[in-house]
Amino acid sequence: MDYVVYDTNIASLALKVEVPATLTARLLSAVPVVSFVTVGELRKWAELRSWGARRRGVLDGWLHDRPVIDSTDEVSNIWGRLAADTQRRGVPISENDT
Repeated sequence: MDYVVYDTNIASLALKVEVPATLTARLLSAVPVVSFVTVGELRKWAELRSWGARRRGVLDGWLHDRPVIDSTDEVSNIWGRLAADTQRRGVPISENDT
């Protein structure tokens, strides 16, 4: 079984059922996974946009079905290596998107 990590933008599109068809075709064979950062960002958006009970329920339901990558020493070490590599290559990327 293959897994694919959804960043917050793709998770948001998936929640709204607005993932482009070309991307949907590529994602169908994999299990979507989100990081604890994406969960936090989605919850932040719900707070800032004053989502009501219905929309929060949709978010809760969508998240309930997704494995979440929690913060561990291993995850932190991998993040550090990826962040250093992108910086060395001069690739601009935000901290949360790493």
